[in-house]
Parts: sequence; structure tokens; C-alpha cells
Amino acid sequence: MTKYLLLFHLIASIASGQPLPDLSAYKTSREKLEQLSRLCDSLYLADNLEAEKRFARYGLSITPTTDYNNLARFNFFLGAVHETAASPDSSEYFYTKSKKYAYASKNPRRIQNALIRLLTLYSNHLGSTAKGRAILKENLAFIDSTKSELARVKLYAAVASYYNMLGQYETQVSYLLKGIEAQKAMIASGAITDREAVVVDLVNLAEFYLEQDKSEKAIGYLKDARRYIETTVDYFNYYYKRMAEAYLLENAYADSKVYFDSLLLYADKHPDDASTQVTVATTQLSYAAHYLEKNQIDLAYSFVRKANETGKGFLGGIEKAQLDLVTGEVLAARGDYAAALRHLEDAGRFGYEIGPQHYVSVLLTLSRCYSKLGRWQDAYRTLDKYVPLRDSLYTEISKKSIADAEAVYQNKAKQMEIDEQKSELESVRKQRIWLGSAALMGGLIALLLYIIYRNKERSASRLDAKNKELNQVISELEEANKTKVKLFSILSHDLRSPISQVYQFLKLQQVNPKVFSENQKQELSSKIQTATGSLLETMEELLMWSKTQMSAFNIQVRPVEVLPIITNTLNLLQLNVEANETDIEIEIPEDFMVDTDAYFLQTILRNLLQNAIRSAGKNGEVRIGAGSTGTGKGLYVENAGTAFTQAEYEAILADDMAPGLNGLGLRLIDDLSVKLGAKVTFSGAQNRTKAVIDFPD
Repeated sequence: MTKYLLLFHLIASIASGQPLPDLSAYKTSREKLEQLSRLCDSLYLADNLEAEKRFARYGLSITPTTDYNNLARFNFFLGAVHETAASPDSSEYFYTKSKKYAYASKNPRRIQNALIRLLTLYSNHLGSTAKGRAILKENLAFIDSTKSELARVKLYAAVASYYNMLGQYETQVSYLLKGIEAQKAMIASGAITDREAVVVDLVNLAEFYLEQDKSEKAIGYLKDARRYIETTVDYFNYYYKRMAEAYLLENAYADSKVYFDSLLLYADKHPDDASTQVTVATTQLSYAAHYLEKNQIDLAYSFVRKANETGKGFLGGIEKAQLDLVTGEVLAARGDYAAALRHLEDAGRFGYEIGPQHYVSVLLTLSRCYSKLGRWQDAYRTLDKYVPLRDSLYTEISKKSIADAEAVYQNKAKQMEIDEQKSELESVRKQRIWLGSAALMGGLIALLLYIIYRNKERSASRLDAKNKELNQVISELEEANKTKVKLFSILSHDLRSPISQVYQFLKLQQVNPKVFSENQKQELSSKIQTATGSLLETMEELLMWSKTQMSAFNIQVRPVEVLPIITNTLNLLQLNVEANETDIEIEIPEDFMVDTDAYFLQTILRNLLQNAIRSAGKNGEVRIGAGSTGTGKGLYVENAGTAFTQAEYEAILADDMAPGLNGLGLRLIDDLSVKLGAKVTFSGAQNRTKAVIDFPD
């Protein structure tokens, strides 16, 4: 609260011309500078330029030389004071210093403010100079580099104003439109909460089109601006004024009157508002100038009288000079030269400040009034001023016309370049389309070729698989054929001997039945019965083996007691044993067991024993035993007689067509042992042979 009271006291002291108060209530230099800054802002709004100048200088005097931010701030205040006081050179000096310190402080907001005011200063007062163009480049660089969309929008307006001064109207409109679109987007998104922020740029754009006598476009942008006007009185006033004047340019008097009446109604609601009354008076002045140009003098006089009545007490300075100018021209047109002279002389006192064209018009009308009143000396003196100014103005107009023509030519040239570039781009686009189409076609062809290749590959793969299946079938058929040959060979080998014995016994009994006694006959019958039983068992085993060879029989491996299988096998070979009077020794424990298929093992043992009995000869010896091997459990069959070695066994297995009955039995042993996962080996030495069946763990 103390700070606000002190701020009020400071403003009051300045207004009364008292010296600066003590700022000792603010402890730090930073607090003092912040307070002085707020004070300068308040003084600027109060239009107290002298006081603001004093405080800005005081702020500079107490700002440390390294405090670039505050140095930029107070130099900016001094620049604003001199700009308002119409001292553009001094204003340029302080704004330039503010920019220098703003860059040193790296404060984007200070840089932006200095750049905007400098560019505006060159646009409105200093014209197109090397410094002005340099400032334009800095503004454009800042637009490209800033990340703040709001800062960019503010810069757009300043840049547009500069391009207007250069006569580059298309570029001006481009930047105005950029700013307008950006602000609209920010208003829509909520980044800008003040909807009226975009009104100024829309009105400036409408103003530009009014100056170009393009009232239709001006009306469009004014209507667009109306959607954003909410509370500001000046915006409502300007909208009604400019809409009335725009329709007046189109000679649409009824539409113009609608907006002018709206302005009058608004003015009736705010009779004491100077801004509103000034707007009404200047609009009436526009009507007067319009009807004067149309040579409708009475209507022009009616509106000029209303403008004088409305503006009385409200118009001053340039606006009053413009009123006097139009009033003088209307009175002169009515022939009231004496009354016109008073208004024209008042307007002429402002000289060039009312604008070059207006000032030349004042001098011309003044000289005509002087001549009509017989004041020839004053008429000549006024003409002496008029002629060089007119020539100068015509020269400027000519230059501007040439510049505009050159700009139009450049625009046309640029448009031609743009058209050529568009044509080139269109050509490039077409080429890209063709190339893209070709690439797509190539891709489709490659895809089709790949699909064809894959299909061929799949077909080849399927054909290869079928060939493999066919080869497998052929192999199986060949194996089946071999098996069939083996089967018939084995049938011949294993069945012929017992059948031959039975046949011989029966034949002997038929030929000489009395040769045998009853006891012998009974014994012979018993032997025949035993032989036929052995034959039946052999046939069953052969059928079982044939199934295994046809891959249609699954072996059943389980723990098996070996001794019963040995006993059963010897019973089947009883005739062979008795015929050769072979001595059989069994050295196998009753509880000895191996993991195997019982039928396969019986067939292997039967063939090994059959060969052992035959090899042992008459009164031979065959020993059957069991024990451990290096890899697991084993059975062995050992017999006297000619030694049979492992090499001989492998030679028989290698030669499928080897003659002899022994070979077929040995091949059967090998086939069955392989299926059991067992291994049969032979060893022979000193007229003895030992066959070992190894069952790995």
C-alpha cells in the first residue's frame, strides 16, 4: 500500500512541478528502477511528456552500466517521448540505443519493442534509408527466429507499414494477412483472450483498400472486423464511419446512410465523448467532400455546416485544419469568397502538416479567392508558393506513378517467373508421376516375377517331395522284394530239414512197415510228432519275422527271463540234439533277465543253437551261458568244431547272394538283433566258436 501511495505522490509532485521525491523507501536499486518504470508508463498514458522525460533520464542516471535490461527500458521511454513530440531524429537516437542494450540483455521483448518502434519511425517520418532497410532486415530476421507467435504478429504489422511506405502494396497486404490469420488462430485457441486484438490489423487492411478505391474489399474486411469488436467505443465509431464512407465511394447512398445513421445513434448515446463526436464530424466532412467532387454544391454545403456544428469544441489541430479546408472549398464553390478566405487561411497556417496535396489545394483555392476579391498581390504571392509546390508534388506523384508502374512490371515479371516455375513444377510433377508409375509398374512386374518364381519354387519343392516319396516307395518295394526272396530262402532253409525228416520216417514206414517193432513205431511216432511241432513253431516264427521285415510289426521290449526261453528253444531242437547226440550245458541263473522282445530273442537263440549243434558234429558239446559285458548284459552260445570268426560273419552279411544255409540263418540273426538294439559277435579259436549277444544298458 505504501508503494502505491508513493506512486501517487510522485505523479502529483511532477504535475505540480515539484522536484523528484526521495525513493529511499525502496531498499534495492532494482526496486527503485521498477518503480520508476511503472511511473514512466503512467506518465505516458497521461500524456505528460515532460515529466516522463525527466523520470526516464533520472532512471538512466541511477541504472548500473551493466544493467542492460533497464538501460534498454529507459532509453525506450525517451524514444517514445520524442516520437510523440514529433522529434523523429531524437526518437531514432534513443530507440537505437534501446535496441543496442536490448541485444546485450538478450531480452526478446525489449528487442522486439525497439525494432517495431524504429521500423514504424522510418515508415512514418524518416523514409527509406539505408538504416531503415537495415532495421527492416532485423525485423524479418527476428520474425524468422522468434518462437513467440504473439511477438511475430506484432512484427508483421510494423513490417506491413514499412512496405506501404515503399509502395510495395502486395507485400504489405501479405504481411497484414499473415498477422490477421495468426491472431484469429490464437483467438480461436485461447492463446489470445482479447478478441479485439485483431481489429486494428483488419481495419488497416480495409483502410489500404479504401485508399486504392477498392471499396468492395474494404467492406469485406470491415465486416470481418465487426465480428471481433466487443466493447471499445473507438472501434465502433471507426467501423460505422468507414462503412459509410466505403458505400459512399460506391455511390450506394442508401447503404451508406444506414451506417451513418448507426453512427449518429451511437453518438447520441455518448454526447460527451470527444472521440465519438470527432468521428461524426469527420464523416460529415467526407460526405461534404464527396458531394463537392460530384458538383452537388448544396448537399456539400449542408454536410459541411453539420460538420462545423458537430466538431465545434471537439476538433483541433490537423482535424480542424481539414475541416477548414473542405469548408473553404465548399464556400468558394458557392461564390462566398470572403467567408471561404477565412477558413482557407486558417487551414494554410498548418502548411505541409495537413498533407502535401491538401496544402497545395489550400494554396490554389486561396489564390482564386484573392483574385475574386481583387487582392491581386496576395493572389500572386500565393501562386508563387503554389507553383513550385505543385511541380514538386507532381514530380513526387510521377515518381510514385513510375515506381508503381515499375512495381506492377516487377510484379508481372515475378508473376511470369512464378508461372514459369509453376510450369516447371508441373512438368516435374508429371515426370514424377510417370517415373512413379514406371517404378510402380516395375514393382508390380517384379512382384509378379517373384510370385511366379515362388510358385515354381513351390512346384519344384512339391515335385521334389513327390520324387522323394516315389524313391522311398521304390526303395520300399525293392526292400520288400528282397524280403520276399529272403522269406522264400528262409522257408527253404528252416522248413526243408524238419519236413525232410518227417517225410523219410513216413516213407520208411510205408515201404517196410515190418522193419520196426511196436516200441520202435511208438518211439518213431513220438519223434515225428515232436518234429512236426518243431516245424509248426518254426513256421510261426518265420511268419513273425516276415511281419517285421514288412515294417508292420512293432516290437515289445520288456524285462524277460532268459532261462525259460532257452529251455523252450532246446525243446524245439530236440530232434537235432538227439540225432547228433549233442551234450548241452546250460550255465544261466534262473533269475537272469534282459530287456528284450521274447519272440525275437527266441528266434535268434534257435538259429544260433541250430548252427552250434550242426557245427559241433556227432557227440559234440554246446555250452549256453550268461554274464556281464563291457556295455551291459550278455548271453553266449559256445560250441566245439570248426572255428567261425567275426570276419566270416561280416563277409556273409555283406554278400546277399552268398550260397549255403548258414548264411540265411545268420542274416536273420543280424536283422532281429538290430531291431532289438542288441549286437551279435562271433569269435573262433582252437576249433571252438563263441557267439555273444550283447544287450547294452
